[in-house]
Amino acid sequence: MSHLPTVRNSIGIGLSRSIGIGLPRRLHYILFLLRGLSIVPAGYNFVSFIYAANQVPADNVLELSTKLDYWLGAMWVSICYSTTYR
Repeated sequence: MSHLPTVRNSIGIGLSRSIGIGLPRRLHYILFLLRGLSIVPAGYNFVSFIYAANQVPADNVLELSTKLDYWLGAMWVSICYSTTYR
C-alpha cells in the first residue's frame, strides 16, 4: 500500500507550466476574462426572469404555472452561475 502511484510521478517536467485544464499560463488569463464576461448574460437573464414572473397576473392556474416557470428559470440561472464560479 505504501507504493501507490501518485500524480506527481505521472506529470512530466514540460507540463509543470500549465495550470487548470492543461492550458499554458498565458491563456489562463484569457479564459478567466471569458468566464468573467459570462456574468453579464447570467445577470441579465436572472433579472429578466424575475421581472417577467412579477408581470404575470395570478388569475388562474395556467398563469400561476407560467409564473412558477419564470421563478424556476431564475433559480436555474443563479444555480448555474454559482456552480460555475466556485
